[in-house]
Amino acid sequence: LFTCPHQLPPRAASTSWPECRTVEAMMKDPEQQEKLELREEELRQEHTHYLQQHPELRQVLNDFMSSVLLHRPEQVFDFAREYFTAFKQPKDESSGEAASSGAGQ
Repeated sequence: LFTCPHQLPPRAASTSWPECRTVEAMMKDPEQQEKLELREEELRQEHTHYLQQHPELRQVLNDFMSSVLLHRPEQVFDFAREYFTAFKQPKDESSGEAASSGAGQ
């Protein structure tokens, strides 16, 4: 969780972030810091639970990352759109639903 340019990678830190001082001041408030830490832990647990329920997500992301590193596209977002569009199921025009392949029935 990045809160100010000092915590960002060097390239991202070069952009101005005027509210950084406000964020830093809030972080010095012990009550706010405790709330932040509790929320971070809560999110960490929720994310862990979600990943446990969807183990396929880790494989999909690993496959995507491998493909990005293999192809090294200049436009990563365009590449991602094309990559994930390949997984999109065609919609049944009459109902607007994804065409059924018999899976999950």
